[in-house]
Amino acid sequence: TSINTSKTEAEAKLASAEASYLLAKKEKTRAEELYKRFLIPKTELDQAELSELQASRDLQQTEATLSRLQGGKQQSDISLSTRKVELAEIELAKSAVDLKKGYVISPKDGVLINLHVKEGERPNNSGVATIGSTNRMQAEIEIYQTDISKIRLGQSVSLNSSAIKDSLHGFISEIGLEVERQTIIDKSPASNTDARIIRVIADLDEGSSSLAKGLTGLQVTARIEETIE
Repeated sequence: TSINTSKTEAEAKLASAEASYLLAKKEKTRAEELYKRFLIPKTELDQAELSELQASRDLQQTEATLSRLQGGKQQSDISLSTRKVELAEIELAKSAVDLKKGYVISPKDGVLINLHVKEGERPNNSGVATIGSTNRMQAEIEIYQTDISKIRLGQSVSLNSSAIKDSLHGFISEIGLEVERQTIIDKSPASNTDARIIRVIADLDEGSSSLAKGLTGLQVTARIEETIE
């Protein structure tokens, strides 16, 4: 009676473990599809994979217990050894998932401009790091709203800074649509600190990009060549 009771309990646990595993497997498949569509972060996919591995391990353990109750000693020993190997493989796969969580993979190629956190720290709103491509640099220029009518796409731009001996050169590639308050203030007390500006983007040429690629965030003075109508 005791053996029969144990078998009944083991069979009930097996049914529950099978249901949990099927659900976890379904959730992992769903997470994979959502991740492919960029609807969930990688951490959620990793967690779904981990849950499936855990459910698989529980199922294997339950099957091994039931196998010992149903078969003879030799059959039970063989089955148990087989299950132990399978469980070891599952644990190895689980460890691989845990190891992946220790790496931060950049979504694109680029240069590490600034690292915002140290090892063991939790990232804040700034993220883990600032990554950027420095092969072709850009300059953000603040144009007074009274002068924006003179700006055209493709206009030549000369940029100067005390940090770089030579002038930088480029052309206007983007003109903003929003009027904003000036953020870059001149040192002169007489400067207009409440001016309204439009942000304009200039793409630097190859030579200028090479000179400025190590100076992200550099403040420059821009001179834009006027278009002759």
